[in-house]
Formats: sequence, C-alpha cells, structure tokens
Amino acid sequence: MAVVVGALPRHPGSARIDISFTQHAPQLPTDPPSESYEGLQLWRGGDVLSLSYEGCISAVATSTGLRLGGTDGDLADAWRYIFHYALPHVLGLHDLFVLHAGALRLREDAMVVFGESGAGKSTLVLAALDAGWGALSDDLVVVRDGGAGPEAAGIGKPLRVPSDVLTDEPRERGERYRDERQRWIIADHGWDCGWYPVRSSISVAHGNDSGAELEVLSSPETMKLLLGSFLALPEPMLARRALPVLAAIARRGSFQLRHSAQADARLDEAARMLDRVEGATR
Repeated sequence: MAVVVGALPRHPGSARIDISFTQHAPQLPTDPPSESYEGLQLWRGGDVLSLSYEGCISAVATSTGLRLGGTDGDLADAWRYIFHYALPHVLGLHDLFVLHAGALRLREDAMVVFGESGAGKSTLVLAALDAGWGALSDDLVVVRDGGAGPEAAGIGKPLRVPSDVLTDEPRERGERYRDERQRWIIADHGWDCGWYPVRSSISVAHGNDSGAELEVLSSPETMKLLLGSFLALPEPMLARRALPVLAAIARRGSFQLRHSAQADARLDEAARMLDRVEGATR
C-alpha cells in the first residue's frame, strides 16, 4: 500500500470508499475478459470492474471501493498493477477523473503536466520544485468540476527521477527504485495537498536540441492529449462524464515543452521554460 499511496496524508474525515485485502478471492465473471494485458485481465461491466492478476489474485471495483483477495502470488505486485486500473473506475463513479499526469502549483493555481511514461513529467516536477514552485504529483492527478471551473488534486506517490538528470547536487536521494529506468526516489520534497483551480496545462516530450523548447498548443490538440491521459477512457460511461471537465481544461491554454537532449542541462532548461509559461499565463 505504501509504495502506491504512502506519500498521501491521512484524511481527517470519514471514509468514502473502502479498500480491503482478504484471503478469499472475489468471484470473477465467466465471460471472456474485455481486455488483457501482461499478467492482467479486466472485465468491464458498467458500474462493476473485475480484475485478475496472473490468474491467482482477483479484485472487484465498485462505487463503494475495491476488494482484492487471493492466497497465491505476490499481493504487493498485484496491488501495484490493479490500483492503476481500479482506482480510476472507483473515483470516476464519483465524478473524480484520474489522469496519468503530474501537476504543478503556481501560487493558488494548478498546471496539469501530461506525457507518456518516460517523457519527462518527473523531471519537470523536480525542476519546478527547485525553482520554488509547488507540486501536487508527478504521475497521477485527479480532476473534477469545481463549480467555477476545473480543479485538480494529486495522488502523490514517491517522486522518482531518472538518475541522468541528477548531477552533483547535494540531494537526499533515498533508495534507487527497482525498474528498468534506474530512477532515484527523491526524499527531500513534499506534495501540496488539496484542490486547486486549473490554470493551464503542459505536455512534455524529449527534444533533440541542447536547449529546451516551448510552443503553444491548440485546444483540439490539448483535448486529444488529455483524452490519451484519461485512465478510464475505455469505459464509455465514465468517458462521457469526464468530457466536460477535460474540455474545460483544454480551453484554458496549453503548452508543449520539449526537454533538452543534454541530460545535465535538463533541469535548468526546464526551469527556464517554466519562467516563460508563468509570464504567458499571468
């Protein structure tokens, strides 16, 4: 549990959803799965999402929470995989829409940061933190209709940054995360909690030049990228409910930031682009 949500603070109020782990595996549908991935099968059935991890651990996600169980297999690994599919379903049924994205905080506003895995979301978040900005998350963000406009809150997992962008800065790196990208877990930072109005968004990608590049994206381009980052997009009911919120974010202006191809300059160049974004969105 701590690997996925360990950076989140305790909520002082009553629980709205329940996540439980049991020895008894929830019963799965007998029909063929709706989707299959490496080691994971999903059955999408309206309000109910059923999942099976490596055929030995199963889970059922509904509006009231997530029940996961089984006696065989690695429950910790199963939880990491299942979480990313089940949580968007559960929260989506409460009109809270989960994006594969990060989010920065500039004063009292949020900027959503989206891009594929490895595109540089965490690098941009670290550059923003070093430049005095706040951050909500580097990987998972929840958006909602806040009444006066779209709002964002982060699901702040431990911040993991590629080792090539960390040069000789004195920084408590913590342990090296065990993945193929050899990222460091950054310990000396904190996530901003709560809901923030969305001011704009930034799409990140790797560039080919030594300097970072910034360009303005159109609303249709931004909407396409937002849809690609919406983790419950395969569920038509939740996609329809999310469209007004995502469209409102797309209309607030967006930028594409291409990171420097020079690893040791990437953080400084990203910070320079953030200065330009701040000036353009005042």
